[in-house]
Amino acid sequence: LNEEELEDHLEKFCNLFNYLSEKDVFQGFALKQLAKRLLLEKSHSEDAESSLITKLKDRCGAHYTSKLSGMITDMKLTKDIQSRFRAHVLDKSDERMSDDAGTTSVSIGGVDCSVRVLTTGHWPTYQEDKLQLPIELERCVTTFKEFYDVRTSQRILKWVHSLGKGTMETTAFTGNRKLPKIELQATTYQMCILMLYNDADELTFRQIRESLGVESDDGSKQSVMSLCKKHPLLVRSAKSKEITDDDVFKLNVGFAPNRWRISIPVPVAKISEAEKEATHSSVVEDRKHAIEAAIVRVMKSKKELEHQQLIAEVSAQLTTIFQPEPRQIKNRVEDLITREYLERDPDKPSMYRYLA
Repeated sequence: LNEEELEDHLEKFCNLFNYLSEKDVFQGFALKQLAKRLLLEKSHSEDAESSLITKLKDRCGAHYTSKLSGMITDMKLTKDIQSRFRAHVLDKSDERMSDDAGTTSVSIGGVDCSVRVLTTGHWPTYQEDKLQLPIELERCVTTFKEFYDVRTSQRILKWVHSLGKGTMETTAFTGNRKLPKIELQATTYQMCILMLYNDADELTFRQIRESLGVESDDGSKQSVMSLCKKHPLLVRSAKSKEITDDDVFKLNVGFAPNRWRISIPVPVAKISEAEKEATHSSVVEDRKHAIEAAIVRVMKSKKELEHQQLIAEVSAQLTTIFQPEPRQIKNRVEDLITREYLERDPDKPSMYRYLA
């Protein structure tokens, strides 16, 4: 698509967006999808993302798009952090790196690495994983942590390896003599699994799981199976649907690649059922806070208001994002009375007063 066609598509999308009655639900999923596009580098362009965010901001206000805008800002700031990290390593190392102005990756022990630092408040909630990295990758993590801790002592880094990816070269697969060496584009989990085969030809799933050191089996199962499907770098001994600890995964040295660069499918490209449930739960919580904030704004302005008037005023403030039910508003009013933000008129229970 050229710029004019893209702009036309975005405008049509926003016209359709206007008809949504639960824009906060859309916001929750839009946040997750934008995060995946940015982190997996699947976005059409940063300008297109910014243009869409601006259009949504015009329709729903700055608060609606604050997290989306923050994610775009983070991606810009992380480039500056990476450049400073590169300069830091160059100052402390005799190892030569490319002087290409467009290159910000840092070579540490022969491994080129780059790190993205994300602000917790802007991005979807990700679980910190305790993945046991190979020594080559662990060295990169340690070096960056030393650099970052000196400059930002008040911030704590939490590593989310499930969002990482990388490129590795290998000569392990001999099925195509014309391609003795190939390049694999893989997630951090996939890379860690493949690197286990530097010291073994076959491993049980238990050995893989214990070597990775992760608590949940789900990520390990998805990653190891992704190495057996479209590009069968590993061969599984069992044919059953469920993976067991005793299943053996053997390195498929006879694999015949048909091109030099192979991109291994990412097993978490789609939104899972767990993510859907988490998003809906988050929306419910956010609605509670939004309704309470609207009640306080209205009552702070009016000082005194009857129940039905309050329902109407609060609904009018929130209707651009979602349509609250009267019972939801009533429940939040009761909670605010308990917390002494409001009080009932003792002579007229349907009348509320704001407590400064």
